[in-house]
Amino acid sequence: MKKIIFTVLCIIIILAGISIEKDKLNSAKYSKANYITYNMNVNPEDLQLTRENTVRDKDLLITLFEGLVKEDNNGEIVPALAKEIITSEDGLEYTFILREDIYYSTGEKITAEAIKSFFKGFLSDRNNVYASSLDCIYGAKQFREGIGDFSNVAINVKDDSTIAIRLNYKNPYFINIIANPVFNLRDYGTLDRYKENFTSIRYTGPFVIKDVKNDGIYIEKNQKHYERTKITDETIRITFLNSEENTLAIFEKSTDTNTDYFSGSIDIMMDAPINELLRLSQNSMVKSFNGSAVYYLSFNPDKETVGGDVNFRIAINSLLSKEYYSQLICKELLTPATSYVMETDKTEQVFSVFGDTEKAKEFFSKVNINENPEIRVIFEKNNLNRRIVEDLSIDIKECTDSEIVLKEYSKEELKNAVDKGDYDIVLQRFDFSYRNPGEYFESFNKISNNNFISYENEEYYNLINSAKYEMNDEKRKIIYEECEKILRNQLISIPIYNINNVICVKEGINQVYVTTTGNIRLEKVKEVP
Repeated sequence: MKKIIFTVLCIIIILAGISIEKDKLNSAKYSKANYITYNMNVNPEDLQLTRENTVRDKDLLITLFEGLVKEDNNGEIVPALAKEIITSEDGLEYTFILREDIYYSTGEKITAEAIKSFFKGFLSDRNNVYASSLDCIYGAKQFREGIGDFSNVAINVKDDSTIAIRLNYKNPYFINIIANPVFNLRDYGTLDRYKENFTSIRYTGPFVIKDVKNDGIYIEKNQKHYERTKITDETIRITFLNSEENTLAIFEKSTDTNTDYFSGSIDIMMDAPINELLRLSQNSMVKSFNGSAVYYLSFNPDKETVGGDVNFRIAINSLLSKEYYSQLICKELLTPATSYVMETDKTEQVFSVFGDTEKAKEFFSKVNINENPEIRVIFEKNNLNRRIVEDLSIDIKECTDSEIVLKEYSKEELKNAVDKGDYDIVLQRFDFSYRNPGEYFESFNKISNNNFISYENEEYYNLINSAKYEMNDEKRKIIYEECEKILRNQLISIPIYNINNVICVKEGINQVYVTTTGNIRLEKVKEVP
């Protein structure tokens, strides 16, 4: 009997040991040694991500899905699911030839019909803030507005591997438009509860979600991707800690963190606190990539205000010490702007990057509205905006005795203040959707929804409207140059900084890239000794 009991006990101990070892293996599956952590800040509830025009949550789209084209690590738009793009002679039709080796992560072949079905779902979504960007496609606007069915939209399948899209008018930036991650192929409309249903999602991008835990989502290489041999073998954990300060504290720790809201460490982070960027840069923890946004100072055009006086605007333009303050904030983040459009599009220096105090004082003395008028500077509430206007106020105080009043608002409140005319200067950030210089010039069109300060100039209005219908690229460029001259002479707006995309990366983490629109690319990321 004792022998039987002893034998049973031995079996129990052995089985228990096996169970313990199995638990150890499971817990070690995602140990720190086995994954790289990227903190994404925001925690999206779905993978449609078209209800708001935001950037950070699109990191998931660029990671898990892919479209006809994409932005590469050099900022160029290149074929993705499409292997070839043929443009008609009149520039109105784009034919996309799909790759032969493109599959969903579940193994099904990706066809032209699937691409068409995606666009139909995309345009059918009444809550999609990006849908209007496809209005250049023949029939798309009417379909969005409920006029006719999708057969009237000029997105046509030629065969399983060929799809053609015809435009209403020539748009040289059409390929740039559809390179936005929101146009990446996915089963649109079925991704509301992706954290629960991640195993059934048909991924088309470089990664798939392998697991969802309380501490984040774990992604691994998509074994069906056409470039799978070029994709990293690293497992990546994406976390959603939304506090800049807490994220930075964990990022800088040399040991793992174990709290009720976070476990482990952070290797890569975006959106570091502005007041810490300079220090992080000096410690070689910051990497910078070209961005697609510019900061401008725009003025109240009402001639009864200080901002409406051209002498005041010349004075402000003269005193700006852009180079000096960009170095104090973080040179990787802000580059002094010398023209209205992005520096990659124009090399001529229209605006100086250095302040001229004496010239500023000269023109302040010519301002003819009250003797020492109050200068009202308004801005949208965030730390970087506040830092920029505080630096501006320092420059102004060196040149005039006028009182400077800084007021911060929410986005909606800021628009209301501008509409009421309760300002002299407004700090404005303009995000270029696809690096088209005409975007900013169009924002001063009196009929544009983006005419933030309600600028009106009939000569300018006629010029910018003629650019819309100009098919010749060189002639259109000349028109934009004329628009720029008008803005430069009136100084209704002054570009101050080009905004770069910066990312904090720990030593030993290599090959992380950020697109011009600010989304991270992780498909080549490596951890090296």
